[in-house]
Amino acid sequence: MKKFFTSESVTEGHPDKLCDFISDSILDAYLEKDENSRVACETVASKGEVIVTGEITSTAENINIEEIVRNAIKKIGYDNANTDIDYRTCKIHVNMSKQSPDIALGTNDEIGGAGDQGMMFGFACDETEEYTPLPISLAHKLAKKLTEVRKNGEINYLRPDGKTQVTVEYDGDKPVRIDTIVVSAQHNEDANLDTLRKDIKEKVIDLVVPQNMLDENTKYYINPTGRFAIGGPLGDSGLTGRKIIVDTYGGYSRHGGGAFSGKDATKVDRSASYMARFIAKNIVANGYAKKCEIQLSYAIGIAKPISIYVDTFGTATIPEEEIVEKIKSNFDLTPKGIIKYLDLKKPIYKEKMRLRAYGMPKEDDKVFLEIKKKYKGVVYKRRAEMTLRQAREYLSGGEKPPQDSQILREIDYTLKFHDIHPMVCLCYERVALYGKENPDLRITFDTGIRFRTDELDLGAGARGQNLLPPGGVLMEIKIPGAMPLWMARALDEMNIRQTSFSKIGTAYTNFIYEKEWGEARSCCKVS
Repeated sequence: MKKFFTSESVTEGHPDKLCDFISDSILDAYLEKDENSRVACETVASKGEVIVTGEITSTAENINIEEIVRNAIKKIGYDNANTDIDYRTCKIHVNMSKQSPDIALGTNDEIGGAGDQGMMFGFACDETEEYTPLPISLAHKLAKKLTEVRKNGEINYLRPDGKTQVTVEYDGDKPVRIDTIVVSAQHNEDANLDTLRKDIKEKVIDLVVPQNMLDENTKYYINPTGRFAIGGPLGDSGLTGRKIIVDTYGGYSRHGGGAFSGKDATKVDRSASYMARFIAKNIVANGYAKKCEIQLSYAIGIAKPISIYVDTFGTATIPEEEIVEKIKSNFDLTPKGIIKYLDLKKPIYKEKMRLRAYGMPKEDDKVFLEIKKKYKGVVYKRRAEMTLRQAREYLSGGEKPPQDSQILREIDYTLKFHDIHPMVCLCYERVALYGKENPDLRITFDTGIRFRTDELDLGAGARGQNLLPPGGVLMEIKIPGAMPLWMARALDEMNIRQTSFSKIGTAYTNFIYEKEWGEARSCCKVS
């Protein structure tokens, strides 16, 4: 049976997404100083004003919320009050209170109960490599590409606001073609509409959408109303959590009652949704079903879920009752268990630029200037090659390397809108192993990890403080998609627990501790 399904996505500059970013940036600031912070932060943006409200209980001190808000707006690229909002001049109102002590009673470390009642959903299917439905997958990729060509200067007249939409034709449950693509992109006031439509078709759509899914009947609507100069909070008000459909599965699957952004992991409407998604993805990745929806439900102050529901839509290869039992036996679904398993006390938004070299580089040796971004578990990494001399000159405000590339244009944007300066130098030795049958599987072992916060020169050698205890080895497993259950079981038998560990993040944390308290804190435990 022929049927059509549509999903939409939005760019980071959409007013609702701007509010999400502000709320999560505030959350991150508290988590960086106090990983046990309780945060429920809401943001409203309209015209030239931003209102931040909610509840925060934390030991973190000296958190300048207004500065965080302005930096978040700046990072997205909003700097024109005539068309959207200006990070320099917008009004910011902060109205924060502490979390209710009644709620806190049931969510402390001793009890570890859920921070609220509610039901949460996770979904996965085998339509795409990331186990999401094709419509939302393509809509997200178009929105990401739209932001990329704006920030790297490839389409230099675009502004931050934008929306994408994709309609997929299905034959039964199988996607067979793309029926309609919609892209609406904010632009400078003097932009030519015909040029914009041509650029977005060639530099965004054609590079993202699989050509074999397009045909002569595919319809394209690029800025269908024409002019889109006024956008962001000036064109429409923004609100944290209003893009819950975009944040989940594009309407293809159900979602829970609570939104995500601005909430710490004790709020199960965020953490349990992430866990349900993780479980659903593993079920599909391991061949137990082609499509799977998980529901978890909680009661406030009660640690264990009060119900677990599985729907495989008739695609299961084993009974659904058996899948439920596998979930119960393999996963700790208490808030404390979820937080530990997914390592949810770390900041969600991570962004860094690094100068990477192999060996001990001299002035004319090749190095890599790399941008690495992480958002909600997804890592984006791009690099530009240049000599060490060129990199030093460029980063000190001098001449840009001669090669013209998209990544250098993106780095230019990052240097313009971000406050970037050298913080930490890391040195280590690495042994890497690659899978024979699956070359995308990589296991690395890092030893002799040292860091320093002075002499930030790549040629200064492997000096500095040890990042790991004596004899410590950092093992990292990288594999696309979900970790196979056989690997998870093997690690469990060896008493190796999954965790997140950032060498740069840990080194920076030690730097902060030394700076503020005169001592380094313990970096990690080796069992």
